[in-house]
Amino acid sequence: MSINKAKYDACYFIGDDLPTEFTGRLDSSIIDVFSQGKNIFLVEIQSLFPEIHDFFEQETTELFLVRNDLGSRPLFHWALESEGFNIYSSVPRTNRKLKQMRSEKSYFNSLPDSIKPFYYIFNGLDLTSEYHLHPFQGGFLLSFSNWYDIDILTQYLGHSADIKFLKEEFVNGDIRVIARGGGDEVLLLDLKNGGPLYCAKWGKFMELKQIINPHTYLTEMFFKSIEMLRNG
Repeated sequence: MSINKAKYDACYFIGDDLPTEFTGRLDSSIIDVFSQGKNIFLVEIQSLFPEIHDFFEQETTELFLVRNDLGSRPLFHWALESEGFNIYSSVPRTNRKLKQMRSEKSYFNSLPDSIKPFYYIFNGLDLTSEYHLHPFQGGFLLSFSNWYDIDILTQYLGHSADIKFLKEEFVNGDIRVIARGGGDEVLLLDLKNGGPLYCAKWGKFMELKQIINPHTYLTEMFFKSIEMLRNG
């Protein structure tokens, strides 16, 4: 599929000369990752998440770089396009397996081993309908820098009583929202105490359940989120 260049202030592709205001702030390893395209992000999930791997391979564009001139200084994003939504990173990063940013190491180490490969791939990538939106207005996997405290749910979902319940349930924890599914469903991780993962789902009453099979759950959540983004 082709990229809608008109949506962006500027975009750059593999083989292009990248702007100096971008390259001057990055080490060569990040540029090397970009030069290899989106496949560098897909190797780890081929066996664990084959449906998601096939989706990225068949239904997204090649990796490109976006310049956003909305603020006082240009911002750059890694980006992929698919029908009805974007996948982007507000902070370009190298592959997590090659280099971990120091400030995020404890976050990464808190993940259950079964889903660490998943985060190697989507390192820093948020799914959203428009690349300039707040990530929580989009959906699914949130980049490490956007792992919000559960208070964010009060702001975006308006469930203050349920947030109080969660805080009482995990009184000694540091509960973060690491992903959002279709509708009022979020994936929670206790950074302080580690796994397991929990799903919190809102209806008339909040449901809280432990995720037994992260691979199956994350795959279902991924495609629910895509459906939500495409249907507005």
